[in-house]
Amino acid sequence: MPKYTHMLAEEEELWDKFLATHEKEYLFFEYDIHVGEGTPPPGEYPEEYKKMVSALSTKRIDAIGHTETEIHIFEIRPHAGLPSLGALLGYNSLYAKKFKPTKPVTLNIVTDSVSPDDEKLFAENKIRIFIV
Repeated sequence: MPKYTHMLAEEEELWDKFLATHEKEYLFFEYDIHVGEGTPPPGEYPEEYKKMVSALSTKRIDAIGHTETEIHIFEIRPHAGLPSLGALLGYNSLYAKKFKPTKPVTLNIVTDSVSPDDEKLFAENKIRIFIV
């Protein structure tokens, strides 16, 4: 059973390494935060079934760390690349729509490696990279 909701074993390992160094910088963490509306099934189905499918198909943020002054959205992924960049940009928009944060939100990737091209793209989008 996963230690953190919906994380794979290799993601849990990366996150544990991150926490070993940075956990004290945060007041608390949230995991598996659902954002977006999801996708209801096409066709005629009972309303309860449509709600269940929509809930299961929402986007899920791996982790959010809260400090006194900021909210940090984390994507945790081995070999981070363009999919991680896209996920974080989408999560940022969907999180803002759902939660209307009153503190600045920062985007972060926790990974074991990133290519030079992707590193530049993360920097251009103001996404912090934590290589653990």
